[in-house]
Amino acid sequence: MAVLFAPPFYRVTDNTNAPIPGGFVGFYATQTSTPQPVYADAALGIALQNPVQADGDGNLPAIWLDDSLPQYKYIIYQPDVTDPTIPGSVIRSGDPYNSTPSATALLTNVSTEDLGKKTNPIIPAETALSITPTFYTYAVSPKIDVRRYLTAWDNNSDQTIGLQQAINLAYSQKGRLLLPNGLKVKSGALSLTMPGDRSNQGLAIEGPGWNGAAITQTGSPTSLLAFSGSTPGGSPSEAPLVLEGFTLNGVAKTANGILLDGLAMWTLRGVQLSSFGAGIKLSSALLGLIDGCQSGNNNYGVLAVRNGSGSGCNSNVIQNSEFNINSTQGIHLASGNDWLISGCQIEANGTAGDLTTGAVRIAATIDDEIGLAEVVFQSIHLENSLGQPFQVDNTTGLFLEINGATMIGGESHRELRVQGASNIALRNIIAGTGDVFDITANVAVLENVQVSTLTDSGVVYSIYNGVKTASTTLANGRVDSFTGTLTAVTGTPTATIGVRQQGDAIWLTVPTGGLLGASTTTTAPTITGLPAKYTPSADRQVNCAVIDNSASKGGVITVGASGVITLIGFGGFTASGNKGLPAITVGPYFL
Repeated sequence: MAVLFAPPFYRVTDNTNAPIPGGFVGFYATQTSTPQPVYADAALGIALQNPVQADGDGNLPAIWLDDSLPQYKYIIYQPDVTDPTIPGSVIRSGDPYNSTPSATALLTNVSTEDLGKKTNPIIPAETALSITPTFYTYAVSPKIDVRRYLTAWDNNSDQTIGLQQAINLAYSQKGRLLLPNGLKVKSGALSLTMPGDRSNQGLAIEGPGWNGAAITQTGSPTSLLAFSGSTPGGSPSEAPLVLEGFTLNGVAKTANGILLDGLAMWTLRGVQLSSFGAGIKLSSALLGLIDGCQSGNNNYGVLAVRNGSGSGCNSNVIQNSEFNINSTQGIHLASGNDWLISGCQIEANGTAGDLTTGAVRIAATIDDEIGLAEVVFQSIHLENSLGQPFQVDNTTGLFLEINGATMIGGESHRELRVQGASNIALRNIIAGTGDVFDITANVAVLENVQVSTLTDSGVVYSIYNGVKTASTTLANGRVDSFTGTLTAVTGTPTATIGVRQQGDAIWLTVPTGGLLGASTTTTAPTITGLPAKYTPSADRQVNCAVIDNSASKGGVITVGASGVITLIGFGGFTASGNKGLPAITVGPYFL
């Protein structure tokens, strides 16, 4: 194992304690003149030149020694008077087996830990928490090095106790906890309660990047790393929290990776999570950011829920992240208003044949807190997911926008299913050959969408531009038709009535020959079959021509909220001849 001889910046001094600009320290095997290697990193991968030269202020860089070699002795040199780039005269030396070391030596023949106690002594915050460091060589300020509290840090051993002590100490110091490159340990449950005084608290845990520092689950924790507010089921705690640049590994998807419960003002950046029940679980967590993370091979990549009567997961952003190969969903939103999911890759999620799984699910509970929820997806990529790749449950208060998406390769060509929403806007979406969008919701905007099949039961469109399906390209208004059946006449004739919609305005086109039937009564004929999506919110009357006794006359139709269209002729109808509508365009009436 490597030991730290001189943390930056350790100053080389003469016997009067004055710094030696450009001084040298040479390292040798004890009681010999045989040089021994020294290194710039704990992994002993970057060799330093031996002797090591100090800078113009006498400061040395970090120097790591190989503990597997014989004990080191050192010699301090002045720069050579004629060539300051090489060692000159000896100032002093230290040797573990030298019985008479210099009494005035600054670098004495003490152990690395004894030197650490001089440079990194116990601080009051450690005393207050009854924490005794394991290795004093590791810094406690300005960043707290987690190795200070571990018995080992690179051998995959269980270090739960030391990790928890490090988190507690860092939080008490409002500090930043450093996870070094090469950290490889196991841990059980790690947790912290953050009361929520944002003016007087905060915590950051910083690693070197994915796989540079890794913590693997051991035992059966509910969550490997859990941060909670003081009242998770009530008001959220505004407790600034940053987790950045490390990897968490679960075991058999038995725990959550990171749980944020009842917290506001948090950031997850560059964190990698795998083999968890939920890689990231948000429970009443709001005002947060997930940026540049990877959460894959879990049940859920991200799972957002509400804790009891606590806040929804409101005003959160997920951006530039990857959620792949999660068996239930890549992103599952069951709580929260004002979501933005941008620039994310969400691929190969779900379980074959299980339509409750897929890439994305917006659950019916998302609007439970305030009765509405706005969710925006922007520039996302969904590919090769199983089950139902993008599922929106029947949610009365949901305002959904998808702007810029590629949805391809879903199982059985199921790509998008919206079972209900207050309003949705779909823009700039590309699906593959044979792919299906199944929508049952009011659509504010359907624009620049390419999909083979668009099934739209009960849909009312406001804007329907540049939509391309396998059979036709529709623009400047939705074009549709229905079978109208004339009642209160002999034979109940039928005809295909065309529909054109622009915004909330509807025109009905009666075909050549009209819709006519013989009648010997004065009863006003009615037309049935109007689809519910074209039914107005209240009865609407439209002036038009009607047929009475086979002749055209002035009249109106009433398009009822019940879906029945009633014909009314001015002065009533006679008791003989054909009655109905001529070949005309009727409208508009308004939804």
